[in-house]
Amino acid sequence: MKRQLLKFPDAKIKEILAEATEAIRKQGRGEEEAEDGPMPSNWNVRPRLPVEIARARKSARCEDWKNRNMAKGLCESLH
Repeated sequence: MKRQLLKFPDAKIKEILAEATEAIRKQGRGEEEAEDGPMPSNWNVRPRLPVEIARARKSARCEDWKNRNMAKGLCESLH
């Protein structure tokens, strides 16, 4: 990118950034692969749970924690 800016100082930065991004995206890919579109991510992304389920899980974890600590005598129930 620096080389392009020095070679063509009148070029727009956005165009140069777009070209650099495209070059990085295509790096290490063959011609057929490059035409297929963006490379799929190899990271296993966990889907977000619906709010109701996440809240229920957190509530259950808190209840388990409270029961374990009460059984060990570390805390007392306030209810």
